[in-house]
Amino acid sequence: MSPPRLLIIALPLLLAGCTFRAAMTRGQEAVDRADWPAAARAYDEALAADPEDPRAQQAAADARARWQMEALATFDQALAAGDLATARRAADEVERARPGEAVGADVRGGSIA
Repeated sequence: MSPPRLLIIALPLLLAGCTFRAAMTRGQEAVDRADWPAAARAYDEALAADPEDPRAQQAAADARARWQMEALATFDQALAAGDLATARRAADEVERARPGEAVGADVRGGSIA
C-alpha cells in the first residue's frame, strides 16, 4: 500500500481518536466543576466518536444521573417553598437530563405543568 493511500485510510481513525480523547477530557473537566450538563454533552460527543467505549458509556450515564438528581433536588426545594417558577425550570432540567424517562414525564405531568 502506498503512503498516500495509507494516510487516507489512517487519518479518519486518528482524528476519531483525537476527538474521543478531547471529549473525554472536556467531560472530566466539567465533572470537576460539577457542571453536569456540560459533562453529559462532552461524554455524548465521545460516544459519537466511539459508541462502544464502556468508559464513555458509564461516564455519560453518571453525568446524566447527577444532573437529574441535582435538578430533582432543586425541584423539591422550590416546590416546598412554593416557588412554582423555579420548580417549572427544574422540571425542564430533569427532562433535559434524561429525555423521555418516566421521572421527567412524571415531574412535568404534575400540577405545575
